[in-house]
Amino acid sequence: MAKVTTNGKSITKKITDSFSKGAAFKKKNSELNSSGVNKASKSSKKHTMKSQKVRDARVMKILNSTQITEVISQTKQDAIDLKKNEKIQREKQVEETKNVNDALLYQLEKMGEFSL
Repeated sequence: MAKVTTNGKSITKKITDSFSKGAAFKKKNSELNSSGVNKASKSSKKHTMKSQKVRDARVMKILNSTQITEVISQTKQDAIDLKKNEKIQREKQVEETKNVNDALLYQLEKMGEFSL
């Protein structure tokens, strides 16, 4: 307890430094902003969200580096497979063309208009 004098009147006031500082801090930060949201909780949420974003970014960086490696190797494999498939398709197309040509030649020979 401490006595404080104001305008000649004595007032007894309870002073506890650790609690009064904490209470003043809480009161200051618990004031509501214009939208009715507690400033302290809003700022701590922002800090938490920012920290979470930083952690997420780190995790994504690690994942992206491994995924990029996987994608590159998969892309290489896809390119190899595509070339193989194109080669197989060309060979089939050549074979079909030969078969069609042979069939046409056979028909012409059969009709007697062409001979080898």
